Amino acid sequence: MMRSQFLAFSLAVSSLFVSGQAQLLPFLEKGPAHHKDNDLSLSGRADLQKQQPLATVPGLQSAFALMEDNGDDVGKITPSANGVSISDVIGNEHMIKIFASLTRDIDSIAQRLESTKEKTTLLAPLNSIMSDLPRKPWEDPRDYSALGATAYDGADGESRAHANLRRFTEAHVIPVSPWKEGDKINSLGGGALWWEIKDGKTFLHPGSIEVDRVISRATNGEVWVIKGVINYAS
Repeated sequence: MMRSQFLAFSLAVSSLFVSGQAQLLPFLEKGPAHHKDNDLSLSGRADLQKQQPLATVPGLQSAFALMEDNGDDVGKITPSANGVSISDVIGNEHMIKIFASLTRDIDSIAQRLESTKEKTTLLAPLNSIMSDLPRKPWEDPRDYSALGATAYDGADGESRAHANLRRFTEAHVIPVSPWKEGDKINSLGGGALWWEIKDGKTFLHPGSIEVDRVISRATNGEVWVIKGVINYAS
């Protein structure tokens, strides 16, 4: 996709990102970007949407397409049969397709979710959560602060965006299954996470992110649908 085509397409879906979920990503609330018109405050996010990352970053086009059809499927969930991997499970679940598309574009994660030798608990945010993020998963306010509006231009920018996307995705991969309540486990992104049941609901910590459901159990682990995202840039 040529740059002009991508910009036109990106602007058509940029409104999906304007509604902020700052309580899920507290680090996004502060830190000015070196943009000539505004900063990264809530009041200035509309103009920030003009700063579009490149179409060549893995996963961007598929994620954008899915964000145009981001309904959360609340239908009946059928448990997976023996021999079904996490990769198979997430490929069939509409409610998490945006996040699932990102996992397929990070080779090390895609391979893990297909492997029968590695156990995983995958924390998959709902489509609605992904669409409402105040900033795209491949963006980091620290990049804008250091490099300005051109942070994701050129080959270096593409590499930077892909590294951010990988870090975001790895923060949602727990390398154990089953995962016991109260056990603090480091995600592939390095942050320690644990969970508890309170008032009949399951919450991930830190952040008190509610677990919507376990949609299926695969031979190599479980998929947990969550109502938030992990703060990967802490």
